[in-house]
Amino acid sequence: KEETKTGTAQKVETTTNVTDNKATITTTESSIKDAVSKAEKENNDSIVISSADTKDATNITLEIPVSAAQNIAENSNLSIEVETTSGNVSISNETLNSIVEQIGTDENIKVAVETKTAENVFEAVSEESAKTITENVDRDTLEKSVIVEVNITTGDKHIRSFGGHKLTVDVPVDGKGHIEGKHYKVHIISADGKMDTTFGKCISKEGKLVIKFDTTHLSSFIVTNIETCPFSDVPNHWAYEEIKYVYENSIMQGTAEATFAPDENMTRA
Repeated sequence: KEETKTGTAQKVETTTNVTDNKATITTTESSIKDAVSKAEKENNDSIVISSADTKDATNITLEIPVSAAQNIAENSNLSIEVETTSGNVSISNETLNSIVEQIGTDENIKVAVETKTAENVFEAVSEESAKTITENVDRDTLEKSVIVEVNITTGDKHIRSFGGHKLTVDVPVDGKGHIEGKHYKVHIISADGKMDTTFGKCISKEGKLVIKFDTTHLSSFIVTNIETCPFSDVPNHWAYEEIKYVYENSIMQGTAEATFAPDENMTRA
């Protein structure tokens, strides 16, 4: 008989060091081992690594011992939840396996979440990429957006993709321009300056609103207050506005919760 996971998580003991706007959260292999043991005993599905107080830090890095990550990937089915005041990152066991396979060093795995400004985004890309961004996101929307950059590194190596597997990112929003249950556009700016568009759902997490979305690669994420429909296969489609209209007016519901299949045939029924 297959056991049912409880959906809860075990917290890992951490230490936090804050200097100016930067915070570093560290933990030990033994602390993670204890949390994993408790999670398996209580049939939890994840362990949580977080910090109670990062003060006013906007650049938060969490360090995971490589040996601990390898042990979780190889010997359990647990995911890792990284929680910071700038945003949360959920790493599934499949994604963790992909990260571990890419490691060529015994240095800690660092998961960094940094809050950015619109100016930071333009400073980090080429003039051509900056033009692409402004063509797709007007300045007023950009200024009202919440922007975070997520990085996973080990030594001097950046791990940006995970063999097709996904990370889940939660970005806190203030609630002024977002409504729980609605979906909002999220623009993805890759390290090479290329731009993609996806969507995130506004949910309540521990009494605060966050925009939750999946990604297959790491980048800067521009979380807007522009409502959109919840289909992963339509953001860059030529009929996007029409699809959004028929969804929001309950004319069409798509083929599944997250897909619309815009190029498939349909019947009158």
